[in-house]
Amino acid sequence: MIKHTPSTGISVNSAGLGQKPQPKNTATMDKIFVICGTRAEFEEYRRKKYEEMDVNLTDFVHVNSPMQLKGYSNPHGVLYGTWNRLPELRNILTEIMIQSHTPNKTIQNILDGL
Repeated sequence: MIKHTPSTGISVNSAGLGQKPQPKNTATMDKIFVICGTRAEFEEYRRKKYEEMDVNLTDFVHVNSPMQLKGYSNPHGVLYGTWNRLPELRNILTEIMIQSHTPNKTIQNILDGL
């Protein structure tokens, strides 16, 4: 999942665009990767979503490097705030594409626009 708007973020997963993260049992919850420009944006997003979702604070991962995605299969999360200013944005999105089980048209469209 990858979601985008300054206030709520772009959800993108292998199923497509526009799906909001849903509450899940914390025992089976995957990590929620938050691709954003600053740590403050990450904290803001995590605080908002933690109150809405049945997850632990440790389920959220601030991503500002493709290395933070290594070892995960089919990662999902959000593009939030100033994500488009990240110096390694192309590499982060490419890593998501590599790790995804199915092609992701939204991420490909973003990559094509860089």
